[in-house]
Amino acid sequence: MLNIKISLLVLACLAIYVSADTKDWANLARYAKSSAELAKLPPGSNEVVFIGSSTIDFWSKNGVFFPGKPYVNRGIGGQTSRHVLERFPQDVIQLKPKAVLIQIGSNDIAAKMTMDEIKTKVGQMVQMAKAHGIKVILASLNPTCGNVSKQRPPATFMAYNAWLKSFSEANGLTYVDYYSHLVGKDGYFRKELNLDCLHANAAGYAIMSPLTEVAIKKALGKK
Repeated sequence: MLNIKISLLVLACLAIYVSADTKDWANLARYAKSSAELAKLPPGSNEVVFIGSSTIDFWSKNGVFFPGKPYVNRGIGGQTSRHVLERFPQDVIQLKPKAVLIQIGSNDIAAKMTMDEIKTKVGQMVQMAKAHGIKVILASLNPTCGNVSKQRPPATFMAYNAWLKSFSEANGLTYVDYYSHLVGKDGYFRKELNLDCLHANAAGYAIMSPLTEVAIKKALGKK
């Protein structure tokens, strides 16, 4: 019964935040008004934009999203790299940040998108950011456990994370590794750090936050 509940929760995550209006398949409407307002601020006012799917989205709900910092959360649960690439001009470029943190790929893998397509989409986001003078931080995927691991195999996640790291090194980007800090000795998401074998809980985000701050300082050349 517990596995069934977890599976239903994961399915809900994939669907509930994605717009039902096919004309807005990437759910641009969710942040359209807010992004337009933030775009009026001087360049750099929105120091870092976080973009991705539910792990980013839920940072403001299940964790504490950097109080007092000029960071902007642009996560939408259930999205893939296709959705995020579509939103990138509105929800990242328009805000004129100094840096963008991108975490995407989990739902892509669950949807059986090819690794080549995922890498291409991530590469296009990086190119777009660089063209506008925005520093890029690529974040690893978090581990999974239980039934979630059937659609999101640890081996596939680790291979993708390895690519993110090597791609970052080859292109002058910053890589932040959440995975190794959240995974247990058994190779799965540590029980005390997750809600449902997919999403971090408050304790998980408490580990991710300082890792992120180190990555931001590195990307922006701060001491």
